[in-house]
Amino acid sequence: MTFFGKKMRLSYAKEKSDVISKMDGTYVPREKRKPEAEFKVAKKVQKMVEDTSSGPVTMEAETQEQDDSAPNKILFVRNLPPQTQKMMLVELFKQYDGYNEVRLVDGKPDIAFVEFADASQAGLAKDGLQNFKITPKHAMKITYAKQ
Repeated sequence: MTFFGKKMRLSYAKEKSDVISKMDGTYVPREKRKPEAEFKVAKKVQKMVEDTSSGPVTMEAETQEQDDSAPNKILFVRNLPPQTQKMMLVELFKQYDGYNEVRLVDGKPDIAFVEFADASQAGLAKDGLQNFKITPKHAMKITYAKQ
């Protein structure tokens, strides 16, 4: 069926509306819906649980959308747990060639900058530690720092 030159799609409700069920006499009060923000958070948590139960977490599409800065020798690390210490990050990143230093940002315990000798070495570390889980709830998100 076409409507203004476009194909029209019809979809049907899965349940009766409250008005119709009241008219039928089959109305049963439902639980109120959660606010939109809580719904989104609950959906993300559910998705994370499903992803972790089926295998390793891969969020490459999300990372690629966010990483639009040009490759350089400094990495921007975020989503760190509040108890993260400089030594923890040093141990993670020093295994990659060209590692220079880690700088934590005062007042923002969830972000850090990691410097390497050149952009290619920083890229290897970025790829290797992307989504590394420092704690079960905190997977590191790594992008190139903006210059």
